[in-house]
Amino acid sequence: HIRLPMTDVQFCQHLVERFEEHLTRLSAQCSQIIVGLHHVPFPQLVPRLQRPGWAFAGAFLGSERFGQVVRRFPGIRYVLCGHSHNGCRLTIGHVECINVGCTYREKNYITIDV
Repeated sequence: HIRLPMTDVQFCQHLVERFEEHLTRLSAQCSQIIVGLHHVPFPQLVPRLQRPGWAFAGAFLGSERFGQVVRRFPGIRYVLCGHSHNGCRLTIGHVECINVGCTYREKNYITIDV
């Protein structure tokens, strides 16, 4: 729990804007970018579990707004994320998205070709 001088929506917007600024600067310097986010940026990466309460918890796994920013930068090759502890790997547009899927007790290691 945290008390911010802004709403959750405003805080998310602030983070999205900073993320976009960082990617804009990187894009001017790099031809390929690997993005690392804790939270899930695409709804396709959210696990669809049929457990009571999961639909409620799933709403807090990430924000599509970060995924919208990712789609605007063609130099992004990979997005690595987690938070849901549910590993998966799929391609969304021009980006290979990897939810590493670690738990507190078990760690997963992945490799990517750069």
